[in-house]
Amino acid sequence: MSMATNRAAAAAQSNNIPLGITLMVITTFVFAVQDGLSRHLASEYNVMMVVMIRYWFFAAFVIALAKRHAGGLRAAARTSQPVLQIFRGLLLAAEICVMIVAFTILGLVESHAVFTCYPLLVAALSGPVLGESVGWRRWAAIGIGFIGVLIILQPGMSVFDPAA
Repeated sequence: MSMATNRAAAAAQSNNIPLGITLMVITTFVFAVQDGLSRHLASEYNVMMVVMIRYWFFAAFVIALAKRHAGGLRAAARTSQPVLQIFRGLLLAAEICVMIVAFTILGLVESHAVFTCYPLLVAALSGPVLGESVGWRRWAAIGIGFIGVLIILQPGMSVFDPAA
């Protein structure tokens, strides 16, 4: 990128902290409601049906958003790597199915305790797997993050169950 392109991108980007905080709170609330409803529905209905309903609502949101931009839905869906995009979509759908099954087997708190540790594991494994340098500061952050997850979620012993 040229210097002018970088400046134009920075100028187009907003630094509205209250808006950012508000959007994060709303996002957290929406995901919490989705997970709670998915847990409730999965105890009564097939997990595939629950995931399908989640994706219908997501698709409606994305279509409405894409129609507002230039080129519409066709431009938003255009890709030079369709096989990779389809694989990513299937992988995400499978992950959501696993998560909802975990909600019904372990419960919401225990499932989130297990799944919340994934970013910490990615950061911890970035050294041995990707060859990145993982200094003492990153290890300290990973350790503090893991302790924070355990304190906030207070998982029971069922997290260490083979089902987890």
